[in-house]
Amino acid sequence: MLREARRKLSDELGLDLSPALTVLSTRILRRDGQLDRSDSASLASIASAYSSSSVRAQLEASNVVLGSLAVAGDLQTARQQRLAAIEAAAGLNDPELAARIIGGYDVPGIWTRTDDPAASTAVVAAAEAALASPVNLTDRSRARLLATIAMESRGAGNRQGEATEAVELARNLGDSQLLCFALSAHFMQAFARTGLAKHREDIGRQLITTAFDADSPTCEINGRLIRMQALCALSDIDSAALEANAVDQLAVRHERPLAKVFTRQLRHEDVLVDGDFGPYEPWVRPLLLLRAGHQANAAAALRHLPDPPRDLLLEATWCVLAQTACELREPSMISRAYTALTPAGGERAAGSGVVDAGSVDDYLGMLWAAGAGPA
Repeated sequence: MLREARRKLSDELGLDLSPALTVLSTRILRRDGQLDRSDSASLASIASAYSSSSVRAQLEASNVVLGSLAVAGDLQTARQQRLAAIEAAAGLNDPELAARIIGGYDVPGIWTRTDDPAASTAVVAAAEAALASPVNLTDRSRARLLATIAMESRGAGNRQGEATEAVELARNLGDSQLLCFALSAHFMQAFARTGLAKHREDIGRQLITTAFDADSPTCEINGRLIRMQALCALSDIDSAALEANAVDQLAVRHERPLAKVFTRQLRHEDVLVDGDFGPYEPWVRPLLLLRAGHQANAAAALRHLPDPPRDLLLEATWCVLAQTACELREPSMISRAYTALTPAGGERAAGSGVVDAGSVDDYLGMLWAAGAGPA
């Protein structure tokens, strides 16, 4: 991580790490208990460790520290300080600088739903404003802003166009680090429908190759996790296990504590235990109501549901709805589920890598038998 920070500061900003920063970065990444992170609420206290030359240089350097904090596991501090940096940059009335600050936080993502929608909305709004400014942005700044929009809009909107353009710009620039970020953002938008596991496997493969060129273990982990998830959906469990093992080894070697969260697979066979399903609650509740004997309430809840979120659990959620619709003999949802799941025929509803709802073909057969086919 320190090597990545040094490269980025030197190559992109023309700044060198001071001895004090080297010590500080090491202590942060080791999660030194002596550091009082509550004091890090002051952006200047972090940025000044990088440069005392100007506020501008401090802001540009801040993304390196914040990215380090994020991949080391301190997501809350990184998120808070990122918004503070964006706000501070906006106050300098320099659209080009604002664009670099907004798009410079090139931390890859693996889970396709943001855990802070308000913060993501604020970042997307800032990125869109920077793109709409009259300033003639460089292709590099434009690519970072587009990738940021695609990354932060995960699970909340269709930003495939922005993701695709970001990848194309990064390739044309020959910037492997930027291409890693753009590919990760592209993955976040690869859920327009069910059945796209092969497409995501290809994104993961490209990301792994590009990460070697960028000398980025963070992006290599990201690519291997993406490929692991896709291989689970493609029923290639042996290859998925190899990727999971590689991720675990990289996580230990490079101190990435969050990576192992995604390499522990849970298989839910026929039993769905009631509990906290978070944002997926509306799509799971009808089946739980049915299992509890509340058929009328289950049917009422099922009839008015919107389509599930377009994310890693898309196929699994549709399979839950298919099961519920077939047991209730609810024709509208039977038809909707069959149409939605048809593109995923031949796959498993296991694209998250942590939940496996079984063979999609089994659910398609169940839906057909329940009346999804011609009368």
